Amino acid sequence: MAGYLFFFIIVIYYFHAVVLSKLIFIERDLSSFFIPPRYLWVTLLKSFEMPFWNQYNYTGIPLLATIQPGILYPPHIMYLLLPFNIAWNWLIILHFLFAGLSTYILLKYLKASKEGSFLGAVTFTFSGYLLSVHNLLPHLLAVAWFPLIMMLFIKYYDTRKTKFIVFTALAITLQFFTGALEIVIMTGFVLCIISIFIKSFIEHNIGCYLRLKVMFLVLFLSFLLSSIQLLPFYELKLQSIRYSGLSYFEATTWSFAWKDFVQFFLPNVYGYFQNDQKYWLNQSWLKTIYLGIMPFVLSIFYFLSKDRKKIIFFLLILLSFIFALGNNTPLYKLLYHIPPFNSVRYPVKFLFLFFVIISITTGLGFDALKKGIEEKNPRTKIMIRSIFYFGFLFVLAWGYIMLFKDNVYNLFDRMGIKPDVYNDINYNIHNIKRFLFFSFLFCTMLLVALPSVPI
Repeated sequence: MAGYLFFFIIVIYYFHAVVLSKLIFIERDLSSFFIPPRYLWVTLLKSFEMPFWNQYNYTGIPLLATIQPGILYPPHIMYLLLPFNIAWNWLIILHFLFAGLSTYILLKYLKASKEGSFLGAVTFTFSGYLLSVHNLLPHLLAVAWFPLIMMLFIKYYDTRKTKFIVFTALAITLQFFTGALEIVIMTGFVLCIISIFIKSFIEHNIGCYLRLKVMFLVLFLSFLLSSIQLLPFYELKLQSIRYSGLSYFEATTWSFAWKDFVQFFLPNVYGYFQNDQKYWLNQSWLKTIYLGIMPFVLSIFYFLSKDRKKIIFFLLILLSFIFALGNNTPLYKLLYHIPPFNSVRYPVKFLFLFFVIISITTGLGFDALKKGIEEKNPRTKIMIRSIFYFGFLFVLAWGYIMLFKDNVYNLFDRMGIKPDVYNDINYNIHNIKRFLFFSFLFCTMLLVALPSVPI
């Protein structure tokens, strides 16, 4: 219980500026695309009118059938009970909290320690993806449900209790009601993969027929439960430009690029937000994908362990990047011809799956590290010593930049690591120094916190 309370305090402290709702979240699409329709349907319901129609956009557009306003999403009842600004802020904050708690619950179910589960929950909650999609609201709400859906689905196979099929379908329905259909589609893909490789998660054998039956029941129940909004949405799609599909260019705008992998460690290296041309020609749907070095290092410890689930997690990471890379991989040209991917924009959004899995492997990696120390595993000791010594390279580089910043600046200038291709030189130098310092700190703390490993 103390762990949950501590996590709650961390989240509330992070968002302390908006907790009292004297200020509200309005960044990017929030003020123009998400506040107006929500305020409209809340006003209509308070006036005892059904929110079928939005008369204020163009010559009028459907409101209930447009799933993004989230009219049927149960937590949105807060809009009817509280002043709009308070409900607006707290729904965003609480979904950060829920995303972390659902990750914690999943990790605990996967037999992670309290410390490992907490670490994985914090990693996901404050990941670059989640912080980015707070202003792409339906995706924040939908992604928060994903770890819980995974847990409920696996738990059915583990316990063979029918109620977990119902709970899984109900959770997917709630995920759909958030308004992010693409996240629901990816969730379905993941559940299919888990069903195929369920032996990695449970001890007993499950026949192919039962796996097909379970997937059918989950999807069928989800369809029935969500049909009250899914069917109007589908009818609206038939009347929209999405029905015939988008052009390949439109469908792959804001694909994750190979060069963007560096941004897991150094945020906004290229300065995509400096002008409109860079903004639209590069992946700018996510403002940041920053994670830092710690999740990757701890995940290495996990992937070097003997846990049989690691193959599935690796496949899910691979799946996430195949989808997110969009037009930067030839595989997406095949996906584009498979509905509904010809009408889905911004492939980088599918990167959420990577962030969930890396958070899980961070927590499990922490436990694998502890176990390696307790068992005096030679490979673990070699890894820790190597990371510790590697940390000295970080601190040496950091010291050099601190002492000879002008030389580094001139070097970047000569190499062309500057606008218009890159971000401002001083901005990148600042982030490089920060990365080097915190990486060194982590490498050192890894050894200090585990004193049983000799240098």
